[in-house]
Amino acid sequence: MTAVTNSSPPLPLPESLGKPIMPPREVCLAVARMGLVKPGDFVQSYALVGGMSSEIWLFDIGGRRFCAKRALSTLRVVADDWQAPVSRIAVEARWLRVINERCPGYAPAFLGAHRDAALLAMEWLPPQVYHSWRDRLMRYHRRFHLDIATQVGERLARLHAVTAGDERLAQMFGATEMFESIRVEPYFRATARKRPARAEVLNRIVETTLSTRKAVIHGDVLPKNILIGPDGPVFLDAEWAWYGDPAFDLAFCLKDLLLKSISRPDRMPKMLANHDAVAAAYLRGVTWEPADELERRAAHLVPALLLARGDGNPTEIADKRIEICRALLKSPVDRLNEVRAVWQVAFVG
Repeated sequence: MTAVTNSSPPLPLPESLGKPIMPPREVCLAVARMGLVKPGDFVQSYALVGGMSSEIWLFDIGGRRFCAKRALSTLRVVADDWQAPVSRIAVEARWLRVINERCPGYAPAFLGAHRDAALLAMEWLPPQVYHSWRDRLMRYHRRFHLDIATQVGERLARLHAVTAGDERLAQMFGATEMFESIRVEPYFRATARKRPARAEVLNRIVETTLSTRKAVIHGDVLPKNILIGPDGPVFLDAEWAWYGDPAFDLAFCLKDLLLKSISRPDRMPKMLANHDAVAAAYLRGVTWEPADELERRAAHLVPALLLARGDGNPTEIADKRIEICRALLKSPVDRLNEVRAVWQVAFVG
């Protein structure tokens, strides 16, 4: 287990953390059993804003800091009662160990895991230094730079390249059930049931996705799960990591940028430019297969993912989004810039 160390005085804790709060007893016992907290340590802990699938605490021991993340069995902030096995925390721990070894700096340092408590300990990345890519994207700037998007695409391709064709990793991340339950079922199969006219093409996409086993994928590549640090992007929350189709990670990220492009008209040029920069940088880094084959799968995945996100929002914009996705599924295109062009023409003209 890696020791938690600081080479310089710690930064002040953000005021937004509020007052210290004691985590549940099982969390405290787990971090003690991992050796991260010792008898006699003066410990302060803070509840952090977690995602829809976990609770996260910051532990501060005289300036030595780390995060503890506990998986929840019921996902929060979703309309349906989604259950997810807490054993996924072991998958994320496994992913962190592999990426720390093969791509240092691309993910938080792994510090330990406790399977019984469904707990993972990792490096604390202070918000004064590491900034959310989502927050940066959503700020309005008359001029914007695409270096971050390029770095995201490059690093995502590198994450896939260093795990591609590795039979040991294929065994380690080979269980399909969790990926099916949280990605295939809600995005593709549920949509196929709601939209039987597109069921055949959606089922083909499912078959292709589940049968394409190329590299370890992250499973949740979104701007909210990427921090921008002094040395480049850092990827978080790989709970759904799986040895599967790298095109899924690329499509999942690009889908989100397209959605953000219609959140406000003045954001569309920025989001589409970021979309193009991520896609171009990623495809340049594809070394494990012909890049055009991967791009074809990603171009088919994007409208399928967008169609699922289009449900449940009966607005004029959502209706247009659904119409675009139906058309792209009926007459697929094989290039990501063609998907983006159809999207842009529909919303801009």
